[in-house]
Amino acid sequence: AALIVKTKKLCILAQGRSTVTATSIRQRLYRLGIACCSYSDPHEQAISVSLLQEGDVVMGISTFGRSKNVLKNLRAAKEKGAFVIGVSSYRGTPLEKVADIMLVTSSNEEASL
Repeated sequence: AALIVKTKKLCILAQGRSTVTATSIRQRLYRLGIACCSYSDPHEQAISVSLLQEGDVVMGISTFGRSKNVLKNLRAAKEKGAFVIGVSSYRGTPLEKVADIMLVTSSNEEASL
């Protein structure tokens, strides 16, 4: 939370059904006064990542932690010096290997409520 609050730039990357989650997070952060952007198109993601600077924050959302384009763009963001936050419903995913901080949800098909 501290990273998100103090960063100058926050980009959220998602694809497919994770785009709904990304949009929801973006809107909630806006209501808290935190400026951010979200991208679902891989080309827009690549452009936004190319503009990141060291210390910026990028959040990648992938239900299964395996979205190829999101992972590719997160790796590029990390190379630029951005801090990577991953959000997924599963552990042990490629997303977890890229993320500096991993947030794992408790709502997935394997979970028992």
